[in-house]
Amino acid sequence: MQFKYVLDVPILGAMSAEGRYPVKGYRSNEFDAVIDCGRQTISVESVTAYASVAAAGDITSRYSPNNSERAPRIVDLRKGSTAGYLYRYLCRPD
Repeated sequence: MQFKYVLDVPILGAMSAEGRYPVKGYRSNEFDAVIDCGRQTISVESVTAYASVAAAGDITSRYSPNNSERAPRIVDLRKGSTAGYLYRYLCRPD
């Protein structure tokens, strides 16, 4: 199953304009991926990073994994794993 998802993430170590204190800032990463529910694998096809949340704002970078990086990986089902959450959400029986 091919899908796209957006993950809003805090910008770690973001500092105020004066560089005097930490501030909360966020950006988002948009992933194009393929998940195989039967084999419990996931493959990331591309990643686009945005300067703001919800895949809004300027695109700050794009990444296309090479063939080896794109190879399907076993889904980490531990609590807190993004791939595990996506697997449980997308592969749940109807």
